[in-house]
Formats: sequence, structure tokens, C-alpha cells
Amino acid sequence: MSEDQRSLALSTKVEEDFVAPLAALRGALEILRDFPELEDDERARFVGTALRGCSHLERAIEELASSVYAASEQTGQRDAVDPLSPEQQD
Repeated sequence: MSEDQRSLALSTKVEEDFVAPLAALRGALEILRDFPELEDDERARFVGTALRGCSHLERAIEELASSVYAASEQTGQRDAVDPLSPEQQD
């Protein structure tokens, strides 16, 4: 795979795993903020969209952290901070 292909693949992955769900999450939250008069069913739909966006981002971050940790093990840099360690989370 060429450098350009790798760059495009990474760009696509970032868009799918981070940018798109973040945009959906932000959009849902802005609608909830800007339209307090929404009916309960409409409000529930936007809350569901926001929660799905959060879940997608959580999975993407866990996958990224696992990949980084696996790569650090392969390169012998296991002394680096474990991205999955509960002690490292705020």
C-alpha cells in the first residue's frame, strides 16, 4: 500500500469513526438546546441520536487505544503508559 493510500485510508477511518458521530452528537445536542418546546417523542429521538453517537465514539476510542497498546508491545515500548489502564483515565 502506498503512502497516499495509507493516508486516504486513515482519513476515511477518522471520518467514519470520529468526525461523523461527533457531528451527529453535536447536532442532536444543539437541537435539544435550541428547541426546548420539542414534543417528548421528538426529544427522545434526539437523545437517542446523541447516545448512539457517544457509544460509537466510545467504541472507536477503545479500538484506537487497543491498537496503540498492541503496537507499543510489538515495538518493545511497553514501558509507555497503558492507554486502557483505569489509573490513567481522568
